[in-house]
Amino acid sequence: MASNSSEDEVLVSDDDDSDIPEQAVCKKLVEEFADITDTNTALAQFYLQDRNWELDLALNAFYERDISAESESNNLNKCEQVAGGSVCSAEQPATKKQKTKHLVDTASSSSVASCSSEPSVDRPESETKLSENRARLKLISWNIDGLDPTSIKNRTKAVYKVISDEKPDVVFLQEVIPQTFAYFETRFEDTYECIAGNDSGYFTAMLLKKATLRLKDFYLIPFYSSEMSRNLLVVKAEMGKDHCLHLITSHLESTKEHAAERKKQLKAAFEQMKEADNASTVIFGGDLNARDKEVPCELILVIIVIF
Repeated sequence: MASNSSEDEVLVSDDDDSDIPEQAVCKKLVEEFADITDTNTALAQFYLQDRNWELDLALNAFYERDISAESESNNLNKCEQVAGGSVCSAEQPATKKQKTKHLVDTASSSSVASCSSEPSVDRPESETKLSENRARLKLISWNIDGLDPTSIKNRTKAVYKVISDEKPDVVFLQEVIPQTFAYFETRFEDTYECIAGNDSGYFTAMLLKKATLRLKDFYLIPFYSSEMSRNLLVVKAEMGKDHCLHLITSHLESTKEHAAERKKQLKAAFEQMKEADNASTVIFGGDLNARDKEVPCELILVIIVIF
């Protein structure tokens, strides 16, 4: 993959796409967005690319997200006073350095505050780092398009900034490449457990917020008939003292021609959800590539039975 001469250089795809302005126009729009919002060119390019380089639409999306985030933060920081007292615990990043967590498919070649009505008590340090009795779980699922080399450094920085700003408890990522994962692992070393579904090519990954979740186990379930090295990444975690989570992400087979394999993979994912411990909360998400007609009623009924 060719490296950029400058990490902040604005690059535009060479594809013949009439929706993309000339490079000079793109650069001017990026600089104008960054100047108006007092942010940076990486985030500006992220918003503009997603909105066909329409500056007004990009600015509206940026400020709507900021308003929503501020409102949510204010709501979460209000603690209702009840009999017995109330406790508000904010995020406390873990300080112990963690080793890289990679999963290799050998069969393939390829600070949100929380409020609790419990009185304050002394707890071991390991427990006080986790927000207990949380009523909410914030999750992001994102195909970050790591296979596209265009402005990969800028786009990786933009993904990092969005995650840092949103502070989700769980992040499901698809189309991650080793360079991108290494960047996240370094930057999130003190705040997130970073688990990779492979160490070469492109793969799924999962991030768990150390302040709210405790990693218990993780493993890979390969799709042996996949022509694209697809699989299920499964992570088991605890939220608080005894709330178990069974988290699953995947990037199912792509394109219309592989519909049969994709449906087979989706069914396998639902079966994995059914096999989870009854005491666990099961969450499955990712880039499913599924068309409406590919999800028959019997598979939908599986979800209804689970929940």
